[in-house]
Amino acid sequence: MKSLDFGRYALCSCVAAAMLAACGGSRPPIGAPGAMPQRYAIATHTKKPVSGELLYASDNEGGAIRVFSYPQGGLVQTLTGFAAPPFYVCSDGRGNVFVPTTNLQSPGYIYEFAHGGTQPIETLADPGPGWALSCSVDPTTGNLAVANGNNVVVYPNAQGTPTIYEASDVGAWDCAYDGSGDLFVDGHSYGNKIAELPVGGASFLDITLNESVAWAHLLWWDKRLVTGGYSRSVHGPIEVFQVSISGSNGIVSGPVLLYGKSKHRPGTADEFALSGDTLVMPEGPGDSLLNLWHYPKGGKPYKVLDQRPRDYDFYGVAISK
Repeated sequence: MKSLDFGRYALCSCVAAAMLAACGGSRPPIGAPGAMPQRYAIATHTKKPVSGELLYASDNEGGAIRVFSYPQGGLVQTLTGFAAPPFYVCSDGRGNVFVPTTNLQSPGYIYEFAHGGTQPIETLADPGPGWALSCSVDPTTGNLAVANGNNVVVYPNAQGTPTIYEASDVGAWDCAYDGSGDLFVDGHSYGNKIAELPVGGASFLDITLNESVAWAHLLWWDKRLVTGGYSRSVHGPIEVFQVSISGSNGIVSGPVLLYGKSKHRPGTADEFALSGDTLVMPEGPGDSLLNLWHYPKGGKPYKVLDQRPRDYDFYGVAISK
């Protein structure tokens, strides 16, 4: 067994507690279809002209999306005014960025921004039930999938009314499309199963892995799934695994070990992004560091986007090209 079960429930509990606390005082949904009061409009604070690749990072504590030049790391925009503090964020091949948010007192909402845009070009209502958590865009159709914990909602071409798919006993905390339009989900817990919604399929099918890993995020990269797990101790390093899929079976390889900059080092994997041979991820929950590692080499970060002394609480990231 290459990954220990350390801390997985702690992270889930922290996220749940943070969402519950944040949602208690959150404002009514902003930009909901058919109603967008001006006093709740998305606010944008632009620092520099927006051009080139951008790194979108969710600042849960600040209830904002911080937008940085990539890979330079200069702050260019701050997007605020969401219905609830964001955790996850994803992007598509056109550079559009999607921000799921969840208010446990009402359905979730997903905000879509054009590359460098200051106002949502689309606001989608998530019918739930559950939390609007991670998201992924099908590169073959433009369909948007949003994981809700127990099900997945899929919006055709990232618009309109979604189709709801139950995610079997695996659950659906993280989701990722492959290059052919197959959709994969994991349950954000320690185990040897994930689930797949094949192209044209009506339901998710379980996939059994040759060993158990502690799921924390899911992306498709170089014909394989990549998942960021947990570390063997609270001091890191983070373990990142690759999973090759063949029918109803998955073969786990790795881990790639990621060390942090701070003396405490990261102990858990937040949502990460992959671009070429670079993996981008926050140093750890509640940290203002964004680390860039060579992937799949791993080791220490080759670059650190240090946003201190700002009190940012980075959780998820996405790269918009």
